[in-house]
Amino acid sequence: MTFATALLWQNDETWANATLGFGPQAIQDWGCLTTSLTMVVNGCGYNETPATVSQKMVGINAFFGAAINAYRIGEAFPAVSLSELVDCESAPAPIARIDAELESGKPVLVRVDWNAAPGLQDHWVVLYGKDAQGYMMLDPWKYKGDAPDKVLHLTERYTFSGSTPAEAITSVIFFTISGKADAAPTPAAAVTPAATPVQQPAPVKQKAVPADALTVNPTTDGVAFRGAPSVSGPLLERFPLNTALTSLETRAATLAKVGVQGQWLNVQSPKGVQGYVAAWYVSSDEKPAASATPAAEFVVKVIEANLAFRSQPVVSDQTLIARLPIGTALTVIDPDANQKLGVYGQWLKVKNAGGQEGYTAAWFVSK
Repeated sequence: MTFATALLWQNDETWANATLGFGPQAIQDWGCLTTSLTMVVNGCGYNETPATVSQKMVGINAFFGAAINAYRIGEAFPAVSLSELVDCESAPAPIARIDAELESGKPVLVRVDWNAAPGLQDHWVVLYGKDAQGYMMLDPWKYKGDAPDKVLHLTERYTFSGSTPAEAITSVIFFTISGKADAAPTPAAAVTPAATPVQQPAPVKQKAVPADALTVNPTTDGVAFRGAPSVSGPLLERFPLNTALTSLETRAATLAKVGVQGQWLNVQSPKGVQGYVAAWYVSSDEKPAASATPAAEFVVKVIEANLAFRSQPVVSDQTLIARLPIGTALTVIDPDANQKLGVYGQWLKVKNAGGQEGYTAAWFVSK
């Protein structure tokens, strides 16, 4: 059984030049993930184009500039929800799980490197089945010779990160499919730019640079610059060693985070783009003052079924300690817990009833 949906291309002239999210990039520039998500929702009963999906996700503020927050796809299209994003840059892709999902008829989105140039050039494709030649994919970028009825295989085209699927795949998105769409479909003709101009969303409001802003610098080459404070946040760029980044947080908050595992720092790039970097991969010339007394420990309870309890604040099969049922009590041992609790993208340092320390998503627990 294979997942059935129509092939869509981000560089289709019908919508290629439409603004993606809040822009300034167009769908043909950064729209591989949005186009791949469009194919997934259409396979679940919707009738969308990359342009209409972009507009609907803008309507719920699910873009960071032109980078889509895939975690929120279920808010716009209730028949589909993202169940997990697995980062595979530093570990083999979970092939057995991918196979199981495809065998059950579900789609799987995978991120690959599309170019032989140094570094990781992100591109998302849809895996819909597997045959004797390997994983069959729907590629949202139309190359010369591509056609809707042409079967493409992942490792026939994308092997710049490695020759095997486990090496070539750098991230995986798994979905929960709850049925077919009940909503009336959006006619594809309605989004043709020549016939009906797409209303451009208002630009994202830039955060003001604090008067006491500090400059921080990556301490390793290729530090990820993301649209959300999480390893699963949309990747905007990678910074070379010692790139000058302007912190958008107060001097005190910046110094409290720099070099600290699990903390994310809101920064502005030399190009003026705003996003987040892992604070444990940046440094500042200014030294922090003596640390304040940590906040008193308190107990939180899990409010999401099967919540991941991890050894590090990183989404990976290698960091998973256990899955926790709703109601599990955890003792918070994080000095910044009150600022993190309930905040999307933040990680809380906690310990379980047996005294084992680890991390869990701050937005899936409550006091």
